[in-house]
Amino acid sequence: MTIFPNQLWRRFDLLSKSANMRGILASVGIKGASALSMLVLVVLASHLLDGETFGRFTVLFSLASILGVVAAFGQELLIIRLWNEYDARSQPQLLRGALLFGFAISALMAALTAIAVFYHTVRSETMSLGFLVALFVILYTFVLFFSHLSRAVVSVPVGDGHRDVTALLPLNGALLIAFLMESALSLGAIFALFNGGFALCLLLQMSALAKRLKRHPIAREGGGIAFDFKAWLPPSLRLWIATILESSNQYLEVVLIGFFLSPTMAGIYFVATRIANGFLTAADGFNMFGSRQIPALFYQGDHHGLARLLRTMALMSALVIGVGMSIFVIGGEWVLGLFGPAYGAYYSVLIVLCIGTAGLAATGPATQMLTLTGHDERYLVIMALSVVVRIAGFFALIPVFGIIGAALANAASLLLITGLVTWSARSLTGHDPSVLRLVLPLAIPPTEKAGA
Repeated sequence: MTIFPNQLWRRFDLLSKSANMRGILASVGIKGASALSMLVLVVLASHLLDGETFGRFTVLFSLASILGVVAAFGQELLIIRLWNEYDARSQPQLLRGALLFGFAISALMAALTAIAVFYHTVRSETMSLGFLVALFVILYTFVLFFSHLSRAVVSVPVGDGHRDVTALLPLNGALLIAFLMESALSLGAIFALFNGGFALCLLLQMSALAKRLKRHPIAREGGGIAFDFKAWLPPSLRLWIATILESSNQYLEVVLIGFFLSPTMAGIYFVATRIANGFLTAADGFNMFGSRQIPALFYQGDHHGLARLLRTMALMSALVIGVGMSIFVIGGEWVLGLFGPAYGAYYSVLIVLCIGTAGLAATGPATQMLTLTGHDERYLVIMALSVVVRIAGFFALIPVFGIIGAALANAASLLLITGLVTWSARSLTGHDPSVLRLVLPLAIPPTEKAGA
C-alpha cells in the first residue's frame, strides 16, 4: 500500500512508541555526535593549518584510514555475522574460535600494513611522523574490529560511541585550545593525539567486552575451541575487498585528487565530501542499529520482525533525506564558509556530491542485508563495478572539468550502487530495505536464502 504524507505522520506517531524507533533514535544521536566531533576537527584543523599543510593532513589521514580498513581484512563485518550466527545456534566453541581468528588476522595484517605505510610516509615526511602514521594504522585496525564486536555484544554506544566520539576528544580538545590561544599544532602532534584517542577507545571497549563476556555462555558452556577456516576465509576475502572498495568512497578519492590536482584541492574536496556525507552519517545511525538487529532476526527466522524493522528504518531515512537535502540546497554555501572564505566557491561541488550521498542513504541497510546474510559476493561485484566507474570518471572528467568532474564521477558511482544494492536486496532476501518500500511494496513474500 502506498503511503501518502498525511499517513506518514500517523505512522511516525505510532512508531515513536516502539522499541525499534527508540533504538534507531539512540543510534542516530550517536552518529550525530560523531558528525559534530568530526566537523569540529575539520573546521579547527582547516583554520589552524595553512592550505598546503591541511591538504597534506587530509591525504595522510585518508591514506592511513583506508590502510586500516585494508588491515582489518573484513573481520570487523565477519565477526558481527559469526557472533549472531553461532550465538543463535548455541555453538560457543565456534564462537571462541571466530573471536580468536578475527583478532589474530587483524593483528597480523595491521603489523604488515604499518611497516608498508611507514616506509611510504618517510619518503616525503619526517621519520617521527612516519612512525605516528604507522601507529595510527595499527590502532585504527583494532578500533574497527573491537567497535563492531562491541556493537554486537555490548551495545551501540560502547561500540560506535567510543569510536566516533570518545576517540576524538583528545584531539578536538587540543585543537580547540590551540585555536583559542592562536597557536599551532604540527601534523605529528595531530596524529599523536589521534593515537591517544584510539588507545582510550580500545581500553574502554575491551573493559566493557570483558564484563559482558563473563556473563555470556561463551564463558560457561563447554571448554573447547573450534575453528572452521573453510567457512571463514572465503567470506573474509570477499568482505575485505568489499570494505576496501566501499572505503574508497571517502578516502581513496582524496588521495587521487591530491595526485591529479594538488594537496590544496584535495583538502577542499575532503571538506566537501565530509559535509555531503552528512546523509550517510544519518543513514549510518540507522544502519548501525540495524546491523545489530538484522542478523539476529535473520538467523532466528523472525521475518515479520525484520519487515517491521526495515519499514521503520525506511520512514526515518525518507525524513532525513528530505530535510537534509533542503538544508544543503538552502544553506550549503554558508556551511562551506565555516571552513574559510575560499570554500564557498565550491557550492556546486557540494550539491553534486549531496545528490550521490542522498541516493546512497536511500538504500537504507541494503548493504547489511547483503553482507550479513551471506550475499557478500553480490555486494563485492557491485562495489567493484562502482569503483571502476568512479576511477574511469576521474581520469576522463578531472583533466577537463577539475574538481567538479571528480564530484560528478563520485555521484555517478554512488547512484549506480543505489540502484544495484536495492535491486539485489529485494531479489536475494525477499525484503526491501530502501525507501522504495514506502511507495512500491514488494510483490513477493519474504523468503530468506542465507548464503545463497
